Amino acid sequence: GMKKLMVHPINLLYRYLIGKNIILVYLKEKNKTINGKIIGFDEYMNIVLSEAVAKNKEVEKIKNLILVKGNQISELSKNFS
Repeated sequence: GMKKLMVHPINLLYRYLIGKNIILVYLKEKNKTINGKIIGFDEYMNIVLSEAVAKNKEVEKIKNLILVKGNQISELSKNFS
């Protein structure tokens, strides 16, 4: 039969870190996203992003380095745009 492999969230973050992928983070706060490259994270899913751009509705703010608290994140994915 087929083996099902479990992907741990931390392993996914590690993959993004190693691949230097630009990721898109959706925050629980309405209409707020941040994208950037993961340069660090911990077991609480707090993540450090470099080259970060925070978007709130139509306002873009460039934040070179940003710490995003894990409990503020609603969704996280690779940014394909």
